This record gives sequence, structure tokens and C-alpha cells, in this order.
Amino acid sequence: MNFTLKRSLLVAAVATALAGCNLSVKVVDENGNENVGGTVVSADGSINCPAGACSFNYPGFTTKVTLTATAAAGYEFAGFDNVDVICSNGGADANATGVCVTQSMFPKSVVANFREPGVVDICPDDPNDNCLENPEGDFDGDGTKNSEDACPLDAQNACDAGDVDGDGIPNVGDVCPTDPQNNCLANAEGDFDGDGIKNGDDACAEDATNSCPAGDQDADGVINSGDNCPAVANPGQEDVDGDGIGDACDTDADNDGYPNDQDCSPLDPAINPGAQEIPDGVDNNCDGQVDEGTALVAPSDLHKNGSYTGKFVFAWTPTPFNDGYQVQVVANAGCIAFGTKTFDFAGQVNTGTASASNICLGSKYTAKIRASRNGAWSAWSSNYTFNN
Repeated sequence: MNFTLKRSLLVAAVATALAGCNLSVKVVDENGNENVGGTVVSADGSINCPAGACSFNYPGFTTKVTLTATAAAGYEFAGFDNVDVICSNGGADANATGVCVTQSMFPKSVVANFREPGVVDICPDDPNDNCLENPEGDFDGDGTKNSEDACPLDAQNACDAGDVDGDGIPNVGDVCPTDPQNNCLANAEGDFDGDGIKNGDDACAEDATNSCPAGDQDADGVINSGDNCPAVANPGQEDVDGDGIGDACDTDADNDGYPNDQDCSPLDPAINPGAQEIPDGVDNNCDGQVDEGTALVAPSDLHKNGSYTGKFVFAWTPTPFNDGYQVQVVANAGCIAFGTKTFDFAGQVNTGTASASNICLGSKYTAKIRASRNGAWSAWSSNYTFNN
């Protein structure tokens, strides 16, 4: 509703019960100026205030008094207001009577309002004229005049036409109505999680670490839900041990039972601190040495395993990692026809039978053994002398 009428000029008669029931009455306009708007009298005649300021002794004023307000020329009565008494007001006409009841003997106040005839009071129920209809008022108390307030009923300015965040964009058209920076999740051009990726392009727009299933936390081109190392970049998804955890983030990448930081070859399950050292030019057991204890050497305990006609049966303790053995036998005096003969035994064996002609029973022989590995031979062992 638009109002073009001028603001009401109200003249008030204020009746105050003082200690001892003395009563003073002052008639003022709405600005506090003394004026003559009418008279206020009591039914018993003890109160009669026809002018700007009056003072009365009203010893009979205890709990109820009947007041009559009569408008002067140029004014009309606008009704009783009361501050701390209860009044039943008469009609807002030239002469009105209201019964005002006090609640105690303490000083009380009653206001009789007068106004210029023909002037409409924009806020007839509000002596402070702070109703919604007053364009100069501030009904919601937000510091903005009603006439300039898009949401005059709401101090938070949360109505459609308002601007809660004060960014100059009405709420109804504001993608981020509560964020003046317009950096809410709904803004495709914003960056809600502050990770440098626009919301419209960010699979994890609410998570700066991009660790949601649809994101790519490590930026390796593989989304988290299918990445075997979602927090460590490994675009090739290598997984030596096939355990579903990528080598780049698997604490035991070769699944040999030794953590990567204790394994000198974390991607080779055959190499670890518990492995056996073999003669391959590699530190198999991670002790910082290569091929220790794997030298190509001959057995040291070659011996005859029984006496037989036409053959020798030998036994020995195999040395590691060999692929064959060779025993050489030389006849001593008494069996010259035998001479020197060499016998080969393939594989990692611990015994061998050497058949030959001209073996003399009861003769003395000398034998020695050596080992082979990949075509190489060890040195010969010490001589072993025996009787056949």
C-alpha cells in the first residue's frame, strides 16, 4: 500500500499518578511540544486539563478512573494509549470516554491522542510509527528503511528479492545466495574445495584431495575406484605379485614376506634377506656380498665305498651348485697295466661307480676328484690313496 498523505500530527495528554496519588497531566504533540489539542477530565471532576500542562491532586485515585477526552477546534480525538494501565478506549471521535484501570497505587501513565482532522495516521497502532506501511520506518530492524528494503519483513534479507550475501545479486537469481564470493558448490565456475579445479570440471568438487571414488587423487590418469595405488601416481598400474596393490604403493611389492625397505630387490621374490646365495653374480640374500660361500670347489672327502672286481665304487659329499664330478685314478706299483684313468659322473651326485679293465685286486691306487659347473672345473682335491 502506498501512502501519500502527510504524517499524522498527534497531540497527547499524559496522565501520571504520582506518589500519594497526586496526578499531573500534560498535553503534547508527537514531538513533545506543548500544544492545545483538547481536554482530558475525570468523571469526578478532580482531573481537568484543558491546556498544555496541568497538575492535579487526586487523592481518590486508587484503582480506577474514568477519563473523558474532548478535542479542541482544529483537532480530533484519536484514542487513548496507555503505558502501564489498562484502558478500554472509546471510539476515535470528537468526544470519547475511556475507563482506565490502574494495577497498583504506584505512579501510572495514560495518553489521550489528538490529531489534525483529515490526516490519516499511517501507523495508527504504533505510536513510534514503525509499521510496515511507513516508508521511512524500519519494520524488521535491519538498518534499511522500508522503502529501500527488498525484504522489509526479514532482517536477514532471505526473501527472493533480497540479497542475503550483499553481492548485488538478488537471492532468486544468485547461484550462491549466501556466499558473496559465489564460490559455492552450485557454481560450475567456482572452486569450492580450493584445489585449483573448477567445480564443473572437478570429479571431487567437495574434496581438495580428490580422493572420492570418481576422482584421480594422484593425477595419473586412472580414477581412484580403479587405481591400484590411488594416492601414488602409477599410470602403468604395475603389480609384480598380482595382489591388487600396485608396486608403487605396495609395502611388499614382490610378496616375498620382506617389506620393501628391508628387501634389496623389492620387485624380485627370489632375492631377499632369507634367500640362499647362489653363484650368479647377484647378492641374493641382501647381505651386501655377492656369491659368498658359492665358490666352485671339489669335495674334500672322496673315499672308496667297497672293494669290487673290475670296478671302483666311490662316494663323496657334494659341494653346492655343481653339475658334475670327475674322478681320476692312478695305479701305483703292482698294477702297471692299469695306468691312469679318468671317470665322469654327471649331475649333483654323491657316489659313482667306475668300471675299467686291468683293475688289480690288492693293489694300491691314488684317486682325486674335482667338480664342474657350467663347463668350468674346480681344482683337484687332495690325493686319496686306497687299496682295492
